[in-house]
Amino acid sequence: MATLEPGDKAPPFTLQTLLSGVLNYGKNSTFHAISSPLVFLAYTEQSAFLQALLHNRDSLVDLIEHSPENTHYIMISWDDHAFSLAKKFYYRLDKVLRTYHTKRK
Repeated sequence: MATLEPGDKAPPFTLQTLLSGVLNYGKNSTFHAISSPLVFLAYTEQSAFLQALLHNRDSLVDLIEHSPENTHYIMISWDDHAFSLAKKFYYRLDKVLRTYHTKRK
């Protein structure tokens, strides 16, 4: 497996998603021509950063403010409750994004 650096183009991959079932990135996918960044957030219970994102609105706002426009966030978890954690993060991030962009207008 090749080592990637920030800014490198990722090789094709497929991930299970909460809403659409599958995300295909790469050749012949909906994300093939994507030029916006993909941010992977790998959750463990020992991650103070991701704990803050899940429990502190200001932490999510900081992440949004310091991310490039059109960033796609991908939550990965090795926890026994990975699906419910990803779902919680998705809805929390969606709510904060909607509020954040409404206030900026």
